[in-house]
Amino acid sequence: MRERRLAAIMFIDMVGYSALTQRNEELALWIACLYAGLGERPKVLEWLEKACEDRDGWLRIVKTSELFDEIRGTPQYQSLLTRIGLAVP
Repeated sequence: MRERRLAAIMFIDMVGYSALTQRNEELALWIACLYAGLGERPKVLEWLEKACEDRDGWLRIVKTSELFDEIRGTPQYQSLLTRIGLAVP
């Protein structure tokens, strides 16, 4: 099981950084979703930041999707919500 998880992380890294070099901004949020499913909190936040920089219209799902439950309490998540206009006043 551990080997599969590591293989998945390596694959996501390859796809993500390949997308960045090709300026395929639409993938950043979906890569964050994949990392969230694997429980890779630092990578989730890193890719959510990229999606925010790219002004991904789908970013609004981070407010309600259960995929992001593990990072909801982090200052980075709260900052992201504020920047995309979804923070609770």
